[in-house]
Amino acid sequence: MGFFKQAFLGDLFRQAAYTPLPQKLRQLDACQVLARLLEPGKSYPGDFVIFHLTGYRGKSTQEQLFPYKHLIADLAVYSEKLSKDMKIPSAAMEEKFLTLDALTKRFRVCTRTLCRWRRQGLIGRFLLYPDGRSRLAFAASMVDYFVKKNRRKVQAGKQFSRMDEGEDVALIERLRRWAKRRPDHRQEAIRRTARKFGRSVETIRQKLGAFEQQTGRKLFEKRPEAADDAVREKIVKMYEQGVTVGTLMNRFGRSRSNIYHAINVCRSGKLCAKPIFYMPSKEFNPAERRRLDLLTPPAGLFDGLSKKEENVTVTPKVGDSLEVYIADLQSFTILNIRQEQFLFRKYNYFKYLAENIRRDIDPSLPRTSDLKQLQSLLHQARQISRQLICHNLRLVVSTARKHTRHEAEMLDLISEGNLVLMNAVEKFDYTRKVKFSTYATWAIIKRFAGMRRSAVAQPVMAAADEQLEVAGDLRKMDNRILAIERDRRSLLDVLRDALEERERLVVQYHYGLTDPEKIPLQRKPYSLSQIGQKLGLSKERIRQMELSALAKLRRLLSPEQFELLTGA
Repeated sequence: MGFFKQAFLGDLFRQAAYTPLPQKLRQLDACQVLARLLEPGKSYPGDFVIFHLTGYRGKSTQEQLFPYKHLIADLAVYSEKLSKDMKIPSAAMEEKFLTLDALTKRFRVCTRTLCRWRRQGLIGRFLLYPDGRSRLAFAASMVDYFVKKNRRKVQAGKQFSRMDEGEDVALIERLRRWAKRRPDHRQEAIRRTARKFGRSVETIRQKLGAFEQQTGRKLFEKRPEAADDAVREKIVKMYEQGVTVGTLMNRFGRSRSNIYHAINVCRSGKLCAKPIFYMPSKEFNPAERRRLDLLTPPAGLFDGLSKKEENVTVTPKVGDSLEVYIADLQSFTILNIRQEQFLFRKYNYFKYLAENIRRDIDPSLPRTSDLKQLQSLLHQARQISRQLICHNLRLVVSTARKHTRHEAEMLDLISEGNLVLMNAVEKFDYTRKVKFSTYATWAIIKRFAGMRRSAVAQPVMAAADEQLEVAGDLRKMDNRILAIERDRRSLLDVLRDALEERERLVVQYHYGLTDPEKIPLQRKPYSLSQIGQKLGLSKERIRQMELSALAKLRRLLSPEQFELLTGA
């Protein structure tokens, strides 16, 4: 035990070397006191540890938390290293201290077990004994506290015994049988053998290593290399199709942990591909009491609220009349501001928790429990988002009615407004105490105004088409048109390289780039409905693909090329 797991404690130890002896003695006592304050499974800020060791409360703004298992191990290292050069006489100690030899006899354990206990919270210090030698000793009160807190570990340590020759032979024979059946499952064989004989995994591993060294041959083959991306994708695809883990183990020659690791790596890659957006709030306190307040609604808050969100479509189906769509929305009442505040707070709190978990996941070594918790939180957040959207769909309809009375045009406005509503739920800042309908109505009206400007600009484009057709001779085009044509041809190259096949077709059809002989001002774009009929997809799916493609192109194209494509 000579290295600190946390750098700030190493820095504090180097500073303690220059402190007076009384201050060092107080820090040694503080190590034992702090070890009793720390609780397993929790994390603590560095300022908390420094304050309890030194009594000095710094002004650090560092918010990093350090886990219990690292802090408790570092406290033992800190106490032992600090006392080693102090030459504290054992006779000067008012409390009784027990040496390592005394503890081994008392608990009938080896020194290796005591070293493990020291890393788990048994704090000791070096004392100078009358024979002139420094020995590691432990306060009797600290030993009693450790035994009381870790009763199972101490009891298990007492049960250790030397293995006799018969047990050695039976152990090796069992490993031989494992090697014949599954020669590439070394770790699993060691774990199961340890469980069978009631021994530690490290003991079985040492026995196996000694046998292999003595005989000069390996019982087990080399463990297979880690699965690459192609193998992982095959494993995940077969697993999603219903193939059992046992079948996958035999099919790919890998252990159960390898199979689950490949599945978790692919799942974590999808879940951690991009950060989760949420509105931060001071209410997101990690304390259990505050968490309960955020997730539990007040009594009677949602009495009479509809529970049919799953049966309502956000976009009118093809062929449905406006009356049919509006009739589906009548069962949803408008949320009041208290209901909105609670739902948005809960929605953003779930995403806050999910983002904290996602940020801590190691993509190369994800844990199944973290992935399940992350998926559960995101699923709950999506359910709340759908509830908020469904209870505000009537707002989109009422806003669309103020902009047109034609049913066909109104259906287009409703589809566009629903997309704006979905985005507004994502970006609404509930902490401002403003009603969501006010924010959403403003966003929808702004989008409708943009659609109106685009519609007014279309006759101007048609007039430009007629002028170019009258010209007839491409040699009379001015330099600007030639530059546009060059940009257009390079634009087609970008579309082929950057987009998927269906995304490229959607962009070409919607912005009139399907005919390579025509220049942009002569294009005849297709509507989203017409493109959906050509590709066999819904209008809403076509709109989503268009937005995804434009997001990719905005990063790749110059402003002139993007303006040429969209006419924006």
